[in-house]
Amino acid sequence: MPLITTLQQFNDHVTVASNLLDEKFLKYTKKAERNLIKLLGKDKYDEIVAEDSESEARVLLCEYSANLGLSYALPAFVLNITNFGVFTTNVQEGQRAEWWQIKDLNRNLLEFSFNSLDDAIQLIGIDNVADLKGLFIPGLSAFEKAYSLKGSAQTFMSLVPFMSEAQEQYLRATLGNCYGYNFPSEQLKAIQGAIANFAVAKAATSGSFRIESGSFVLRFEVLPWEKVEKVEQSRLEKFTADRMAIANGYLNRVLKFVKTLPCYQEPENHSKIIQKKSGLYL
Repeated sequence: MPLITTLQQFNDHVTVASNLLDEKFLKYTKKAERNLIKLLGKDKYDEIVAEDSESEARVLLCEYSANLGLSYALPAFVLNITNFGVFTTNVQEGQRAEWWQIKDLNRNLLEFSFNSLDDAIQLIGIDNVADLKGLFIPGLSAFEKAYSLKGSAQTFMSLVPFMSEAQEQYLRATLGNCYGYNFPSEQLKAIQGAIANFAVAKAATSGSFRIESGSFVLRFEVLPWEKVEKVEQSRLEKFTADRMAIANGYLNRVLKFVKTLPCYQEPENHSKIIQKKSGLYL
């Protein structure tokens, strides 16, 4: 069953003209809600749909659905698709909005939906949405002690694959037999700092994130001029190099304290180099 089933429910969460009566726009909210099913899983989605209409999580997801649905529907307000071609909609009164006004409206709708979903995920619990098993960074707050994501749960979830990759690539070898050790908070903080910065460095070149002053945020929309004004390669390289340097600084701290732990074993040297009597090495 959908979150939004009537036009009145749709109008409760977006600002539209009082004479907007065409319920065909509800199909766009259904499209938005399919995103929620993929993100939350069918069971969690159905559980929230069944909650009281005043439930905070349900209200937030309805806000997401209505605003994103209206964003999806915007082209339908402007264009009519017929057997004879595609035409602009006639305007009896008033003046049609300029393209940039429509783009600003779309940006606002996407921002509202993005923020509503962020709040909903925080309320539901990121660990109930994303698979965080085996990660040294168990949630958004732990990540943000190393690097700011502006409180965005969606950004954190999008970084989970990068965190997992960084953890396997850099921390497993460094920790060795101590990989499963119960680290005290200060040591865990250094491990998390390394993983967070390695993950951000890896994700920076994906194009899915905005690099801002002191923060890293998932993009919710890319406007035409933003596609042209990409992050300069030199700035991107500097950002990546800075994050890698900080991550390696954390990793060096980890290497120092891990050698003092009872679980640590010096890696065996499997070198196949042989010294001959002549003094040569083979």
